[in-house]
Amino acid sequence: MCFIMKNTGKTEQNNLTGYEGAMEETGINRMTLYSWVHLKKIPHYRMSRRMVRFSRKELRTWMQSFRVKLTV
Repeated sequence: MCFIMKNTGKTEQNNLTGYEGAMEETGINRMTLYSWVHLKKIPHYRMSRRMVRFSRKELRTWMQSFRVKLTV
């Protein structure tokens, strides 16, 4: 996947966001996100040692994988 960084933090192919955007997208608090990034439990991109970015599209797909199907 090719990313072209712009001043807005967005890309041509994907919408990358930081912890704030990931919190808004998932409803997960910041400390849990820190922990899950460290444990590699949530999809993310590590741009440098301290810079982590999340793809909003990948977060939505990841969250859908936890959906519980109803039985009738």
